[in-house]
Amino acid sequence: MSTPSSLAVYADRRIASVAVMGFASGLPLFLTGSTLAARLTESDVDITSIGLFALASTPYSLKFLWAPVVDRLTWGRRAAGLGRRLAWIVAAQLALAATLLVLAAARPTDAILLTAAAALAVAFFSATQDIAIDAYRVELLSPEQQAAGAAASVFGYRIAMLASGAGALALAAHWQEGAASSEGLMSPWGLTYAAMAGILLFAAAFSAFAAPRPPETPPRAAETFKDVVLTAVVAPLRAFARRAGWPWILTFVVLFKLADALASSLQMPFLLELGFEKPEIAAIAKTFGLVATLGGAFLGGFYVRAHGTMRALLVASVLMLLSNLAFVWLAHTGPVTRALMIVTTIENVTGGFGTAAFVAYLGLLCDREFTATQYALLTSLSSLARTVLSAGAGAAAATLGWTGFFAATAVCGIPALALFGLMRAKGWTGLESHADAA
Repeated sequence: MSTPSSLAVYADRRIASVAVMGFASGLPLFLTGSTLAARLTESDVDITSIGLFALASTPYSLKFLWAPVVDRLTWGRRAAGLGRRLAWIVAAQLALAATLLVLAAARPTDAILLTAAAALAVAFFSATQDIAIDAYRVELLSPEQQAAGAAASVFGYRIAMLASGAGALALAAHWQEGAASSEGLMSPWGLTYAAMAGILLFAAAFSAFAAPRPPETPPRAAETFKDVVLTAVVAPLRAFARRAGWPWILTFVVLFKLADALASSLQMPFLLELGFEKPEIAAIAKTFGLVATLGGAFLGGFYVRAHGTMRALLVASVLMLLSNLAFVWLAHTGPVTRALMIVTTIENVTGGFGTAAFVAYLGLLCDREFTATQYALLTSLSSLARTVLSAGAGAAAATLGWTGFFAATAVCGIPALALFGLMRAKGWTGLESHADAA
């Protein structure tokens, strides 16, 4: 039996569907992150409150808690023929469009709590969509298509981040002149968020009418709540806890990208306050930054293959710590385009390098029997750095000023580096059963 060519695999309708799903998955992320921070900055929300908005992304860190519900709950009559996975995806996308419209109409200066609640709802439905889309991709594709499907999903995800990052900034700047109001649905930012909601409606229509249906898995035997908890949560945790030094491993997973997450959480308010215009930020920090991130990820993947996962993690830890000092330099240079390009290159290349090494490490930590659940748990823990642990970034920036803040974020990378040294010395890396260069 002949193996399909790479071109034929990528041309498959199912791969195209996975790319669209990846786009839908990536679109909401910046809308509750850096793009929302830019909107809040222009609405004169204080920097301390902007920092607290990092908590709105907490559902991404907790999605493993309701993942078993999404995995097991079957809707009545398979939701009019959609099947379990697509029924969840369509429902999540419709809910996302609705909550984005609420976020579009919210007035941050007058109703900051409504804005925060809408952002939290967007993150919740986005995390739910991610759970269903991940399962959809795995069940839809054949084994030989999984690698191409992963690449297509990442491609769609990154394009969506470009749309909700640089694209959103460009739209808000375009509608700035002649805007009916400075806040609310008819404001530049309101119209921008409404446009993003419209994209999610198109995604829901695609999911309902055009996406290929994965084969339905046979219904499970009746399970009690206790059975679900034991099989979906307790067993994977128990298996992970057999590793020597597992509490230190989990602590390292939480802290590894803390310095990078702290700096990124307030990057948009920093650039706007420094004097850069939205179109310039869109072109350099977002569009060019995406290219730099992909380049860094390629370098990181090459380094992992050449020198092993643990050495790559060490190099990444040092690089990400030092890259934050580039923002200290930018704070002194002011709104200089060339300086922004240099800092963007440094920050995104090192971030991409670190992500490649970190993803490789997380993959090696997972047991084959519990890969999906353990990986979800590990990624949920790692996202704590950009959600809960970044909530105080605004207060720190208000107290220390931008120069002091970015210097402090670099210092926050030291605990992960010290913990890494302890883990290597004690043999607590969690990779005892793997070759270091796997």
